[in-house]
Amino acid sequence: MITKELKEQGFTLVELMVTLAVLAILVAVALPDFSDTMDRNDVANQSNRITGLLSLARNEAITRNTDVTLCPANATLDNCLGANNYSNGILIMEVGGPVIQVYDSIPDNVNLAGAQVTFTRDGLITSGSVNFTVSTSATNTNTITVSPIGQIE
Repeated sequence: MITKELKEQGFTLVELMVTLAVLAILVAVALPDFSDTMDRNDVANQSNRITGLLSLARNEAITRNTDVTLCPANATLDNCLGANNYSNGILIMEVGGPVIQVYDSIPDNVNLAGAQVTFTRDGLITSGSVNFTVSTSATNTNTITVSPIGQIE
């Protein structure tokens, strides 16, 4: 009778435990960096969004030949909210006229600070420079400035 020796294949429990321990260490090191990367990405996305909305408001003022305001929306999304609170959304509207566009609110993990800004029919703003600050933390912050001549930086 001929017997064949079978060699077992697979991982031992010790090999599996060592592999899982190394994987856990790598995840623990990489996860904080990934969280910071996501925060920076959120700030960049929302900064680009605000810059685009400011440009749209300025272009609408010039195109419509009337004053146009970008402001925080009230709860009914039909008028500007007096406070600096963008949790309901963002409005672009003619001064004393209809709402041109309504935009969703800023995500909960992102803070937006900045007063409403009104562009004149010439593309200028009605006040001195206006700053919008987008942040997720003290270290992940971006400031968007609208100069008196309507330049968005």
